[in-house]
Amino acid sequence: MQKISITKLNKQKMFGYCDLIEEYIDRGETSFLLNFTSTSFFEPFAMVYFLAFVHRCKNILNIKFEVERSILTEACSYAEFMGFFEALEGVISKNYNLEYNGRTYIKIHSLTKKKIREYEFENGIDMADSVTYFSSQMAKFLLRNKNSNKNTQEILTYALREIIRNSLEHSTSSDIWCAGQYWERSNSVEVVILDNGVGIKNTITKNIHVRDRITNDLDAIKYAMLPGLSGVAFERNGTKPPDYGYPENSGYGLYVTSEICSNYGEFLIASGDSYLRKTPDVKREREIHHEGTAISLKLNLDTINTVSIEDIVKKGEEIALKYPFKANKNASVLSKKL
Repeated sequence: MQKISITKLNKQKMFGYCDLIEEYIDRGETSFLLNFTSTSFFEPFAMVYFLAFVHRCKNILNIKFEVERSILTEACSYAEFMGFFEALEGVISKNYNLEYNGRTYIKIHSLTKKKIREYEFENGIDMADSVTYFSSQMAKFLLRNKNSNKNTQEILTYALREIIRNSLEHSTSSDIWCAGQYWERSNSVEVVILDNGVGIKNTITKNIHVRDRITNDLDAIKYAMLPGLSGVAFERNGTKPPDYGYPENSGYGLYVTSEICSNYGEFLIASGDSYLRKTPDVKREREIHHEGTAISLKLNLDTINTVSIEDIVKKGEEIALKYPFKANKNASVLSKKL
């Protein structure tokens, strides 16, 4: 059994631990002891992504994992509250409970397509409104009693809705894994959405107008973030409707969300063998391995109030007009507002 001692589980360190475990697996190792006794920090995206990595190793490669953790440190207590250790040793919780109890985080949980559809039918609304409801609940919970206003809640709700909507529409996965955190020191929020579906490359290349331009996962990520491009909208010349009730897909939601987060916080998207991380000052790329798509949205609440979704959409429509290939030159009504 190979011991892996984890000092920090954040974006900077976590991918390295995954790489290390994969290196040992390539050498023939089949069992690991994950040692968290000295871990000083856990981050939502790193926890959710690492969980997906470990579950893939268990379920597909039949790798065995044991866990050793401290019951005394504040960091491990936080990870325990988030449901990380329970999920690491078992399954992801399906308990979507956002009852406020003074805490500032959303526990790691699985939000199923079935649950979203049930809410839709029970309340006589369409699928878009059902996704908006779940997104708004997460946004309101994280922003409760924080330095935010109505515009801030609407922006975070919009971003969550578009990411959840994309996952339901493109991934083929039956559920998404979610987690969230309000960081008091930086007055910011982070929300993680991960699916274990087919990945961005397999969906964006359904677009007959750009598939020949996409040769790898990083290309796929970059094209998916452009305004007016959608695998679903241009599949079979745009004649095949989605199977879950959305009326239209114009390919602007991911673009708007990535623009908001990368300019007022952080946007990280990982799919296939690549990840892209953007902040106002930094753009980083890295090789990874995740069959589906994982996204981290981070927003600075001190500056986000000035964002105009309409202005970002207008800029995107101007960009789409200049493409040398066919794209949606106009955003859908749904992409222009909450």
